[in-house]
Amino acid sequence: SFGRVTHSLAACFRRLGYSVTIGEDRKAEYFAAIDGPSSVVKTKHLITFWETTELHPPDIACLKMQARSRKIHVTCKQAADVIGQYGIKTSKIPLASEYTPCVLAPMKPFTFYTIYQDAGYWERKRAQDVVDAFELAFPKVFDVRLIAKQNPNCKELITFDKRIEVIRQSLQSVKHIHETGHVFVSACGAEGWGYPHHDAIAHGRPVICQRIGGPLEFLDATCAWFVKPYMHKAPKGIYSGMGKIGRVNVNELAAKMRYVYDNRAEVMEKSTAAFIRARNFTLDQMTVSVKKDFGL
Repeated sequence: SFGRVTHSLAACFRRLGYSVTIGEDRKAEYFAAIDGPSSVVKTKHLITFWETTELHPPDIACLKMQARSRKIHVTCKQAADVIGQYGIKTSKIPLASEYTPCVLAPMKPFTFYTIYQDAGYWERKRAQDVVDAFELAFPKVFDVRLIAKQNPNCKELITFDKRIEVIRQSLQSVKHIHETGHVFVSACGAEGWGYPHHDAIAHGRPVICQRIGGPLEFLDATCAWFVKPYMHKAPKGIYSGMGKIGRVNVNELAAKMRYVYDNRAEVMEKSTAAFIRARNFTLDQMTVSVKKDFGL
């Protein structure tokens, strides 16, 4: 995500007539940086992400120190609220995703799909919950399938169901997965933005996900079906001791998937609405926000 945001931000600056150089030297000084909340890169602007309900004290201290000399930007209201609870002001920059919408494929078989990478922290993305919900929702239905695209370093999914296709190899493009699928599904309850969800609606595919975090910036009832998040202690690792994240109830996710399967007309309506909604979150719109929030 950091790399994608970097290139989107650079595109915005170029649209505004500025020359842009992208660097990775953390000791150099930049106009803007895309980094974590504890970033020490010298810069006038910091775009940062956060996904849990709390920050570590060192991150809080670092952000407060940064706020004296530079402006801090986040990508969603939840991150603004989390950082704001420590008295730190931020502004919000919506991100961009631009794709040509895909014609909805024939609905036999009906195809759910998920695209993600867990970077070794499977407890955050929780793709196994999607697999379990699918098997629970469709124990004896054979004209339905699930495609799960992960990366080679992701935790392997446990399933013996022939209707579930797991793609582990790296791909140059996942466009064909969006084209094949009908509804994107995510069980993640800790998204700073949610590019996979965003890319889905940009391709004209509606989404099933938790009502929490970054995806709420660009999803609404016209293009998504929401499930309730149940707040649980944030997993160990980079989120250790940092409050809570959302988690789905697998039974409720299964019920939502079954509902969607049984209501094809609604799927078609939300597919059209998905692309319409996505047109509000393009590079043009991001450029307007960047111009305003960066004072350009």
